[in-house]
Amino acid sequence: MAAFIAPVYDADTEAFAYHVFANEAFLEYAEWYYVSGPSNDPNETGRASFETVGSGVSRFVIGPLDAATAGLIDAPPEEAQNSGGELTGVILAGGSGGNSGGSTPSVPNVAWGFDYDNDAEAVTITHEGGDTVQGAQIEVVVTTADKTTTSPFEGEVAAGDSVAVDAPPNAVVRVIWEAESGDSGSVLARWEGPDA
Repeated sequence: MAAFIAPVYDADTEAFAYHVFANEAFLEYAEWYYVSGPSNDPNETGRASFETVGSGVSRFVIGPLDAATAGLIDAPPEEAQNSGGELTGVILAGGSGGNSGGSTPSVPNVAWGFDYDNDAEAVTITHEGGDTVQGAQIEVVVTTADKTTTSPFEGEVAAGDSVAVDAPPNAVVRVIWEAESGDSGSVLARWEGPDA
């Protein structure tokens, strides 16, 4: 299964449209939904309607849009957020945000470790290696029946740095990075509790 993303700049709206080209295996894998909006809480959504453009290739266009994050996921967003299950998707980081002339910042390459304390119902998240990142750009999202967002890191976060967050056994924890401009972001790591 494969998908290819081609960003196309629209001068009239000063924003990008994202053309997603997919093969038949990608389309048969799931019913796809698009999301767009703030990187940690995309709020615009709908069913992705692909059109055939060639032999075995279909296309869906998201935008033009001025949003921090856009993408495709294999479940309705409300179901995906509440289920805590594994998702398959294509994440597009970076609407234009009025900054079409700039370059898109690189997502940091970091290895994260998760150590769960069952008795305390807390998970310790550790930077185990890779790029140093700014704590202000790292957000930890703990999802259970209700969604709780925390930003526990401070200053520069480098190998060996760690933080503990409350996480019941049915929690899903995501470490989310957001570019300094706020125009793009990415999920760096994901952990599921033993009962998630």
